[in-house]
Amino acid sequence: MDRWPKLFLLENNKNCSISDRIERTGPVCALAAGWNAWPTTVEEISEMQDLSYLLASVSFAGSKDVWLWDEDSNHVFTVANFKRNLSINNNNRSPTLFKWESWVPLKINIHMWRLEMDRLPTRLALQRRHILLPNTSCSLCEVADESCGHIFVSCGFAVEVWRRIKTWCKLSFGRIMDIEDLLTFYRHVQGPKWANKIIKGIVMTTCWAIWIVRNKKVFENSAPKVADVVASVKSLSFLWLKSRSRFNSIMWKDWVMYPLYML
Repeated sequence: MDRWPKLFLLENNKNCSISDRIERTGPVCALAAGWNAWPTTVEEISEMQDLSYLLASVSFAGSKDVWLWDEDSNHVFTVANFKRNLSINNNNRSPTLFKWESWVPLKINIHMWRLEMDRLPTRLALQRRHILLPNTSCSLCEVADESCGHIFVSCGFAVEVWRRIKTWCKLSFGRIMDIEDLLTFYRHVQGPKWANKIIKGIVMTTCWAIWIVRNKKVFENSAPKVADVVASVKSLSFLWLKSRSRFNSIMWKDWVMYPLYML
């Protein structure tokens, strides 16, 4: 149906099987047509020729169908062979930079994983999936194409958000240049283990807040404001850290001044 749609339209019995339409003479296969009209248009004749050439290249041995395992020279499937090939494929994958963080909700972890994998539905990603859009410009700045790298890193709106977040966290790390910097700059934080974990969670929360404001601009046509994003990051990260970690006694008035004050 997908390869020869015109011939399928001519078929009398749309539910017939392949064997109903193949006539065998020894090893030779030929078409046993069951059409309501003979092909006459250019498209129909072209599809019929394609089908005839395909059948001419088939030699039927008359034996029963069998399963073959292509990954083994003897075509025999074994669990050991499957495990070995699976290990080889996993070793060829590039290691991921993102590590899940326990004190932020699951949806935020999934969002960051999708961000690293470039699986968020940005306008460029939608275009790659052959979804028609009026344009592919960034929803926040409308200057460059909207990709994950742009909307979370190089967009002027995001740059200002990150500047204010780094000021709040008293970080001296330079400008974030790409997604790799975004996913790893928390490692440069000096201090105990929880300093890295808190900054990492704040980074994840910031990415979530940027994506939320982007969606509001797209679907509600609301005006994005940097101050609103920063305020959202501070409040969400405070609530999540207070309720999902051992820091259940942190104070809001101290948190908004410096998120690592308790360490």
